[in-house]
Amino acid sequence: MKDETKSKLNSLIEMYDKKLAKVKNTLEEHKIIQEDISSLSEFIRIRKDVIHPVMEALRAELMRNGHDCVISENDGAYDSKGKIQTPRIIMKILPKDYGEIGDREDFIPHVSFFISYKREKTIFMHVSNILPGRGTNTGSLSEFNLEKINSDLVEQEVIKLLDDIFNR
Repeated sequence: MKDETKSKLNSLIEMYDKKLAKVKNTLEEHKIIQEDISSLSEFIRIRKDVIHPVMEALRAELMRNGHDCVISENDGAYDSKGKIQTPRIIMKILPKDYGEIGDREDFIPHVSFFISYKREKTIFMHVSNILPGRGTNTGSLSEFNLEKINSDLVEQEVIKLLDDIFNR
């Protein structure tokens, strides 16, 4: 290998290693932030014990009646652009006359609950009623104190969304 090529290669490897170290440091800082927020573990508990079971019961009934519904969760991470994705749970609902959700990238009605790293003891709820190929309200954002999240609230919010998308 030519000295010039070897020097260029080593320079590229060094730049790449520095970039990786920076990403690793950022991820470690994010982990520290997660550990410092006492409400994070409470959100994860509420998501597991309250939100998910309610969504799952509603999902089962929707699926039994021919509608498509997917529930997904994440515990927080960085997306491909390096932006922090907060821990959340999301329920996507697609009426039976729209097919299946699958890997669709277009708009799907959904309800999501997520925690903010900046506002301790606060859970946000995002609701979007926009259907593929049909414009309407793109959504709303509400916030609740952690202690206010219960099965009744989750049921009410999902039913409101269903009422909105089924009665257009």
